[in-house]
Amino acid sequence: MIFNSNAYLYFFVLTIIIYWFLVFFRSKLYWQNLFLLFASYFFYGWWDWIFLSLIWISTILDFVVSNQIEKSQNPKKRNLFLLISIIGNLTILFTFKYYNFFISNFIVLLNFLYELTKSSVFLIEKNQILLNVILPVGISFYTFQTMSYTIDVYRKVIPAEKNFLNFSLFVCFFPQLVAGPIERAQDLLPQLKNTRNITIQEIVKGIWYLLYGYYLKVGVADHLSEYVNLVFLENVVVYKTNPHLAFGHGSGQILLAGMAFAFQVYCDFAGYSNIAKGSAKFLGIHLSENFHCPEFSKNPVELYNRWHITLNRWFTDYIYIPLGGNKMGEWIQYRNILIVFFISGLWHGANWTFINWGLLNGMYAIFYLIYKKRLKNHIVQNDFFKKYFPEKFRIVLSILITYAFFGFAAISFRSYDFQHSLILYKDFFTNWSLEGTNPLSFDFFKYLLIILKIVIPVLFLDYFRWKTNDPEWIFKTSFKVQLFLFLVLFYVIILNGVFGKDVIYFAF
Repeated sequence: MIFNSNAYLYFFVLTIIIYWFLVFFRSKLYWQNLFLLFASYFFYGWWDWIFLSLIWISTILDFVVSNQIEKSQNPKKRNLFLLISIIGNLTILFTFKYYNFFISNFIVLLNFLYELTKSSVFLIEKNQILLNVILPVGISFYTFQTMSYTIDVYRKVIPAEKNFLNFSLFVCFFPQLVAGPIERAQDLLPQLKNTRNITIQEIVKGIWYLLYGYYLKVGVADHLSEYVNLVFLENVVVYKTNPHLAFGHGSGQILLAGMAFAFQVYCDFAGYSNIAKGSAKFLGIHLSENFHCPEFSKNPVELYNRWHITLNRWFTDYIYIPLGGNKMGEWIQYRNILIVFFISGLWHGANWTFINWGLLNGMYAIFYLIYKKRLKNHIVQNDFFKKYFPEKFRIVLSILITYAFFGFAAISFRSYDFQHSLILYKDFFTNWSLEGTNPLSFDFFKYLLIILKIVIPVLFLDYFRWKTNDPEWIFKTSFKVQLFLFLVLFYVIILNGVFGKDVIYFAF
């Protein structure tokens, strides 16, 4: 079930009614949690009931293992149980998400060896060893969430949860089940274990998150996708059947399309995260912030701290810091950054395009850190620079440069395969035409104006959030401003919204 569908609207309203009706029952918390658990299973099972079995396996595995870790004082046993959890979860994830990717690349290597040696030992029938499986929606999200819980129990950050119902609900709480945010157990579990109340203020905040989330998703992202597709093509079938349409775009159109796609992903994913937050508000539960105006970031490091915050927090806590973080010297820090971004790219998908995207962003972060440590002060303190490049101008310029580089990397992210990304990058560096030779190309300035027309309202709203550093900035304004924005967003959603399109991150 997707948030931007009629089915979710009916499901959500019915869920809220029954959920708060259970307040009148004795042991209301138990019945509310039990109902939410079944509602969450229904929500996920609406897509395909068979994949509920994977959630149940992860739930049972980490519940049992975490309690065994807590009971044991033997370091070897604790290590063994943790290893069981990690191997178990990653085996499920690898089988459904990465098996075919690694096997396909292994077959490419065997074919290369066969061409060199002509030995039949390297001949393997591809179809005999590839799996015909569908990637379960949200598997990367709930797998990371349950793994982080078990690791935190192992580290003695939190106690193991003894109530199987509460833990099961933590794993599959429906607002954040299929696309995050990836919640920490210490943040979400206490809310599930304690009596929840809801106030008028929280309901109004929930409405705001829902309205803004739906506006970002159906009012911006899904409209922007139409123009992004002019360069990247609508889907892989169009790319495979019409390969000539991938060629001939001008460098300006390609960079604009990359930047527009990055903004589409932001609105698509942040929209979904806001809908999740708004839905949870109606249940008396607070979810973590997942995006914080990344388009206003002044450097790559700041951007990654504002983009998919809960995933980057996961990588920081469970990979970057254990590797040594920035405590072991510059070169170790740079190595750790590349490892984290390589894994981040691989997390997003089993394709070299995602790995390339991750490594590009990793290199951006490293180059920025080198610049910050060795060059920035010399440049900024230069009299000529201070005279002709005032601070406000530098801020705007750094924001534009940061986002342009992010959009450049997004070209690889959006490409269907590595060959497709090479075609686009080659045209970017060689085709300087403002119109391009591709039949789908717009004039550069016309393309820019179309994109700006769609994104400027979001930039306007996000500016106030960025300036106040408050996701609920609107409630610091007058009632008239609040009412005006609520009504404008509502009418844009109803009159101009595109409903029914999947979320980009469902593929991850």
